[in-house]
This record gives sequence, C-alpha cells and structure tokens, in this order.
Amino acid sequence: MAEGSGDAAASSRILLTGDLDTDLAGQVGVQLMAHDASSDGGVDLVIRSERGTIQAALGVMDPIDAMGVPVTGIGLGQVEGPALGVLAICHRRQAGPSSRLRLVAPSLTASGTAKDLAEQVQMGARDLERFTARVARATGQPAEKIEIDLRQGRYFDPEEAIAYHLVDRIWGK
Repeated sequence: MAEGSGDAAASSRILLTGDLDTDLAGQVGVQLMAHDASSDGGVDLVIRSERGTIQAALGVMDPIDAMGVPVTGIGLGQVEGPALGVLAICHRRQAGPSSRLRLVAPSLTASGTAKDLAEQVQMGARDLERFTARVARATGQPAEKIEIDLRQGRYFDPEEAIAYHLVDRIWGK
C-alpha cells in the first residue's frame, strides 16, 4: 500500500508496504515525484516489505535520487531484499528497534524460448549489478561484499545495520 499527504512545506509520509512489485513501485514513485513538485518539506518513506523485484526497487530508487527534498527511509518490521536497497539509498535512514533486515537477492523467474530466457537472464544480471552498485555506493561497502551478502541472504539487527551503514540510526532513539 502506498499513501501520502502533506501541505506545501510540510513533511509527507509515504508507505511502501507489502510486496515491492511494479505496481507498488509505480505508486510510490508517483507520490514521491508529486510531493517533490508541490512541497519544500521532506518525505518519510516508511518501508515494510519482505519480497520484491530488483526492477521495482530500481523504479523507486530513481525518483529518490532525483528528489529536491530529503527522503527519510524508516524500516519497520521486516525489510528484506530489494526493499532494503531502497532504504539504504535514502538520504536519511532509520530502522525500528525490533526491525529485522535482510540483504538478499530475489530469485529470477523467466519464461519463453531459449532466446527469451537468455535475454531475461542477461537483463536480470544487469539490474542486479546496478542495484548492487547503488547499495555499495550508499553504504561505502565494496560491491564484492554486497554481492556476497546478497547471495548468502545476510540478516542484520538494527545495530549491525548501523555498523554496515545500511541505516544511520535506530528510529525513536
């Protein structure tokens, strides 16, 4: 579910909850851009998502990068896979005190002819490389370390996420 509200200079809250798919990414992206066009206030992007696609995550990361106002990502509950990448690239990043964060690459599903499969795998690999580079840049971690942790499905508690530079602080503290 995605929702937002706010006045001309007020902060707005947008929710990124549930499976991070193309539809949700589109909703969140539109809300981010609408807020940026109509307000000088920041945005609180509340994230709670266990599943999603890399393509959808990139579809939210691009508008965040283009924002003229700060985006504070707040990870509550479980934030896994592509959604954790979205949280990591926010201008300010927080995790709830009992949040469970997992850096994991989603599995790739493909169908069609052999040629279609090869193209889909190649596109998926490019998107994963782009995603990895963005998370590496945001955290200051080497891309190789991000790749390993994505493959292994590494879990973080909030303190470990701070040490890894996925988040800056624990929300509410």
